[in-house]
Amino acid sequence: MNEMLDYGFSGSRETALAGECRRIVARLLHSDPVSPAKAESAPATQQRSQTLAELKAEFFRLAAERDRNKAGLTMEGLLNRLFATFELSPRLPFRVVGEQIDGSFVFDTHVYLMESKWEKDPLPEADLLVFRGENRGQIDFHPGLVHRA
Repeated sequence: MNEMLDYGFSGSRETALAGECRRIVARLLHSDPVSPAKAESAPATQQRSQTLAELKAEFFRLAAERDRNKAGLTMEGLLNRLFATFELSPRLPFRVVGEQIDGSFVFDTHVYLMESKWEKDPLPEADLLVFRGENRGQIDFHPGLVHRA
């Protein structure tokens, strides 16, 4: 995100809007606002960028995987590493009666369940409503996230 801002607001075009955008990016990254020069030298930011690039490459390898079951199981681990990268306290997949939950993570004190499926087309609303009903009916917390790739 910072690289996009560097490109869009390069040189003398650095404005109040650019500063606000940089503050938003810093907040999303759980860090203090930094100048583009400092951001490039920050080891944590470089490590996060490298991790995200690796996860992106792995995602594209999974998308091409012929064994969809293998791709789905591997995707659970990829998502957990993504959540860990952003300090979202991921939890491993687990089973409840008749269901497999692909994982969960914590954001702003709420626990979100993760259901991940490889689908060619967008999921119909009915499938999302079923997930919502199962989610609310079985546990005390109810936020959920469905990932479709």
